Amino acid sequence: MCFSSTASFTTGVLLSVTGFITIKKASARNLVPLAAIPLLFGLQQISEGFVWLTVDGHISQDYLWPFALTFLIFAQVIWPVWVPLAMLLPEPNATRRKILWGMFSLGAMLAIYHLYCFTKFPIAVNASAHHIDYLREFPDRPAKLIAAIYIIVTLAPTFASSIRDIRILGIFVLASFVAALLFYREHLISVWCLFAAVVSVIVVFIIHRFSSQTVPAK
Repeated sequence: MCFSSTASFTTGVLLSVTGFITIKKASARNLVPLAAIPLLFGLQQISEGFVWLTVDGHISQDYLWPFALTFLIFAQVIWPVWVPLAMLLPEPNATRRKILWGMFSLGAMLAIYHLYCFTKFPIAVNASAHHIDYLREFPDRPAKLIAAIYIIVTLAPTFASSIRDIRILGIFVLASFVAALLFYREHLISVWCLFAAVVSVIVVFIIHRFSSQTVPAK
């Protein structure tokens, strides 16, 4: 499948509908952030669909920056906070909750850093080989540290959870990250977000199990 506006819009609409259903099915308030993951991914994919439309010349280039910024805010501001929060709220184990609180705090600091960078440094978009590359002129010096923190706060919370189904979700998200890193390194942000968006459908089954019985914890 080629990545395109059609792929982004189709994925975005399907995930948004799935997200609304999942949120409605959530049996408790502390499950809502977890249940909302497909919806947020859907909105993110829709924003990239509009990025494609501007890149392809179907709508004015004036809209490229705001749509690209919207996509990047989801990728680098919302997810570093949302993922640890969604894993923290339903967590029954006190020790693991403390670990997840630490990841949430780290994610919040990372989100603030990215917001600062978005206001201070330019963003460009390059489309090639049916993929989008988001070019950010952020400071080079802490780049590797920032990348490591991002991976920690968006992947590690699923493995820190005592809930088996959430750890299974983490395995699939990690696999999607490795696949994107190996085959689409230059377009990692865009491609991994799409892969992770598709994987987020697993959240539907997790919420269903939460709603029907106690999720097994180890």
